[in-house]
Amino acid sequence: MKGLKILSALAFVAPLALLMPSFAASQERSDFQTVKAFEAQTKTVAASIDAVQTVQECADVALAIDRIQEEFTPSKGLLDKALYGEKFDERLSRLRFQLKLAQDKLGIIESQVTRIAELEEQVRALSGEVERLSGENLKLMGDVERLSGNIRTLGESNAVTGALVDSLKMVIGQLQKGIKERDQMIFALVDSLFQQYAKPVDQLADVEKRGLALRMDRNNIVTGVKTSIENNLKFLERAELKGSDLAAILQEHQRFSSQWKGLGPKLASLYLSNKQKAKELAVVDTLLAAWSAKARDAYWRGMNAAFSSKQIVVKPIASGNELVSNVTAYINERLTSERPGDEKLKEFNRFDALWQAEMTNGWLPLMESRGDLSADQRKLVEAKLQEWRESFEGTSPLTYAILFAVIVAILAALYVKMKKK
Repeated sequence: MKGLKILSALAFVAPLALLMPSFAASQERSDFQTVKAFEAQTKTVAASIDAVQTVQECADVALAIDRIQEEFTPSKGLLDKALYGEKFDERLSRLRFQLKLAQDKLGIIESQVTRIAELEEQVRALSGEVERLSGENLKLMGDVERLSGNIRTLGESNAVTGALVDSLKMVIGQLQKGIKERDQMIFALVDSLFQQYAKPVDQLADVEKRGLALRMDRNNIVTGVKTSIENNLKFLERAELKGSDLAAILQEHQRFSSQWKGLGPKLASLYLSNKQKAKELAVVDTLLAAWSAKARDAYWRGMNAAFSSKQIVVKPIASGNELVSNVTAYINERLTSERPGDEKLKEFNRFDALWQAEMTNGWLPLMESRGDLSADQRKLVEAKLQEWRESFEGTSPLTYAILFAVIVAILAALYVKMKKK
């Protein structure tokens, strides 16, 4: 009996799956080919109606009939003349009536079919969006590689322009947005598929599990998840990122990992007897771990690059403790150096400008949010920077002006006092 059920399910799925791509194809056909295609597609749908066992399969058939109507309505006049014994609208009405009888026999109400058909339309639209974003992101990845290469080449001769750097920043922003949108579309697509089933995966009947698995495969869900992670890995490897960029990527990794923790076990249950799919799911876990490692590496590499890009030689940092100790050591060396005062001041100004622009507004909040830097550690390093800043106050123009004003006031007071005598 179980074998008959499997064959019955395959009898439904296989012909209908073959029928689906034809709806998207828009080709020039002769009148004869049009009639032949209509006859073949309606025959396939009729056979699928005989094989339906679940509400999801009924929804698939309902959508197939709608798409046949959409595809062949422009040829309605031709088909009315060519069909034997019935017209175009009558053939579609007969199919819908057959489907209704099959639903009644299975105890399926029309509202269930309508809801699932609507969800399947969402799946179709989301699948199209995933495909569109995949193409756009691939192009943007190429643009990032090209612009980064140009900057590296021109950097050797100090010929990098602000416009080129701005172009790279803009493309990186677009790519980051596109990758995030594609990730969101993949999980929205999965949600729309699972919402078609009112029960958890482990409570689905075998025929429902097979139907859901086929839907997942038809929409390349596991491959889509792998592609999302691979895109994020490539982005981390090929783009020069700042603290604000990495903050978004680390948040995306955390969100993606959280969603996969919910989805992964469901897919594992769904593909319990499919060894190939089980291997693919394990690959996703491996890729997620690689993404986490790459993100951590890019995180510290990006922070160190912030210093080195300004020719500030701070020892490599890979923790909050090292940030405090290495920056403190760097400042102490400058405080005790014997160089001329104007050189010291220039060096401080360069460091302070970097600190305010990238550390205070980017890296430090990110480190604190990740638990890599405590509030006390931040106070320590900022106090050391303030100490360095105050070391110049004794020789600053403002200080001289204040001293001059005080001396003038004292001399004026003495003059007035002597005059009175």
